[in-house]
Amino acid sequence: MQPQLVFKEWWQRILVLVIYVLATMDMYMDGNFIVVAESCGSQFHVTLAIWTYAIGVIFAQYIVGSIFFMINSGWHPFLALNYMALLYPPELPAAAEESYKSLGNGFAEGLEKEKTQQTMDRFMTTVFMLVICLARSFGEDLVQAGIQWHFTDTVKKNPMVMFSIICSVAAFVFHMGKAGHFLYKNKA
Repeated sequence: MQPQLVFKEWWQRILVLVIYVLATMDMYMDGNFIVVAESCGSQFHVTLAIWTYAIGVIFAQYIVGSIFFMINSGWHPFLALNYMALLYPPELPAAAEESYKSLGNGFAEGLEKEKTQQTMDRFMTTVFMLVICLARSFGEDLVQAGIQWHFTDTVKKNPMVMFSIICSVAAFVFHMGKAGHFLYKNKA
């Protein structure tokens, strides 16, 4: 179990799971849309979806996010890359450090002796989360939902595509809420 989840309430753990599943499902559904549009013969939507997926998901979210996390996490680059490759929430390492410090001086001092440089500054985490959330929201979720809506409106109403639109809009709402939460939480 991730140690940072130990200090969360039961509903917060469920929320992390739901969000993780939603993000994974959104990525899958966006890839699935390319197959659906191809099978319906809409080369226009296939081309737009491939470009959006390549630039928005693979490059902006996955590659840039992983590189930024590798540089700013203080972790060994290979460990940071593996962490991001598994699509874990990047804010959890900083939350873990805060949780350990809240347990008291004795525990935090023992942790300081054990750890090397595997902590992430809270400010850098906030900046990282804002950049990633905004990139996901405006660079992929809304664009992909718009392309899929246009496909549904002009080509075919497909239940999988409708579900994908719902996932993209839900992911957009979540990412904007997450960005706002981090901004508000770290403002004080």
